[in-house]
Amino acid sequence: MSPGASALHALLRAWPDAPVRAAPEGAEADGLVHTAVGHGLVGFVAHAVERAGWVLPEPRVRPCAGKRWGTRRGRCA
Repeated sequence: MSPGASALHALLRAWPDAPVRAAPEGAEADGLVHTAVGHGLVGFVAHAVERAGWVLPEPRVRPCAGKRWGTRRGRCA
């Protein structure tokens, strides 16, 4: 299971309630965002994270810094 997948799974299983577990941190938080993007669930996850009272850390690396954003598969070009 990818980092963050367990956090996404917890959000989905608990919905509309808050998950019992604590908010993900570090690589798991990054993995949650990456997994949400990959599955097209960014809007839902943002709403569920806010509703759960989770606070995610700022990203450690800014993707596409100094590069243009490509449209193919959501990657930096």
